[in-house]
Amino acid sequence: MFRLRYYAPHYRNEIHDRIVQLLSAIKQAHGIEFEVVQLRMKTTEYGSYVDEGHEKEIYEGEFLPRVHTLHHRVGVSLRRALRSRSGHFTISGVVAVVQNNLLEWFTCYESCSMRFPKSGEQDDYSLSFLRSLLAEGPQLLEKLCPKIERARKASVEEEILSELISSNVLQGDLKSQVKIGTRIHKLMVGGTETEFDWRKRIDAVCYTANEEWVIEIKKRLNYEALGEVLTYATLYREQNPSKIVRAGIACREIEEELLLACKKLGVTVFHTIDGKVQTFEA
Repeated sequence: MFRLRYYAPHYRNEIHDRIVQLLSAIKQAHGIEFEVVQLRMKTTEYGSYVDEGHEKEIYEGEFLPRVHTLHHRVGVSLRRALRSRSGHFTISGVVAVVQNNLLEWFTCYESCSMRFPKSGEQDDYSLSFLRSLLAEGPQLLEKLCPKIERARKASVEEEILSELISSNVLQGDLKSQVKIGTRIHKLMVGGTETEFDWRKRIDAVCYTANEEWVIEIKKRLNYEALGEVLTYATLYREQNPSKIVRAGIACREIEEELLLACKKLGVTVFHTIDGKVQTFEA
């Protein structure tokens, strides 16, 4: 089932308030749930503004893992839709369509200018989309997020992750592209303190009621997948000593000898095929 995700606040207070009002009206009229992701704010002597570092985290953790699906549906690259010419991120004010905690579509100039035109200079594309959704109902979301044929998908890993989530084998909150490690350095560049983040990225982490899963996603179960998930799980345990951490690999193809190695080393394998998931417990 689709739901909506609003990355707040919009830089104009009146539009932010109207977005929240429309989200509530849509939920009441059509039963479409929504969530508001509150972006971190920075306060200076000149006022408050959105922390671009938080926008970068969301861009890398929520949008990039869905890059091929979003590019296909929105019709433009994420770089062009969500970053300015100077490289700044523009997540604030975006409304996204979400299914199984994965982004399926989002508001931007390219996705809305023709289909949901603004009523004037003071209007906003997120507002024009929400007004149309209030009028048309859930069928509009179906039109915006049609099924993409496998041949059109450039990322097998993206498809595997989607099937793993849909299977509900792991009942919890799953986040992709989770950073791990301590390789963050701050250096002075041109008189400005600049942060360099070289931490490793876990393909997905699933937070369940009793444990947290570190998951590597590969088309084929191979040595690379096994080595990476063992490394990431070790680093994750170091940074989360109070958590029960388990390691898993989700893949399309399996090799019996590596499957045995995974079992011996405590790594669960999730074999996804034809939309179903077979679990090989460690």
